[in-house]
Amino acid sequence: MALQDLKSLADTFDVGAGVVPALYAEGLAQIVRDLEDRPGVEKARELVLIARFTPKVASRGAMGDVEVEFEVKVKGPPSRSATYKMRAVGGALTFNSDSLDNVDQGTLDDEAARANEEREDRDAT
Repeated sequence: MALQDLKSLADTFDVGAGVVPALYAEGLAQIVRDLEDRPGVEKARELVLIARFTPKVASRGAMGDVEVEFEVKVKGPPSRSATYKMRAVGGALTFNSDSLDNVDQGTLDDEAARANEEREDRDAT
């Protein structure tokens, strides 16, 4: 039987074959990826290690075992898209994929297509 004491954070390395440091490393890797992906977002990211201790009562109300659970939480700024201007029309939102900030903005291709249609209409009459 390999009994060990949990007296400090360093002792968690031996709990569950190193599961606590692995959880921490996973959370840290997530933060590093976010920092690399969004360097312009200056809000701080947080890595929080939570230890929960739940006493289990033995017979006659005496102290029994203690269930210990570790959780690592990663907190950071939310991921957001840019703001896109759309118009509510006929029960749907309409947007212009060529100009996401102006639903009415035409393109040179649109103008050329309109000119061709006008020319074809004139030629047909």
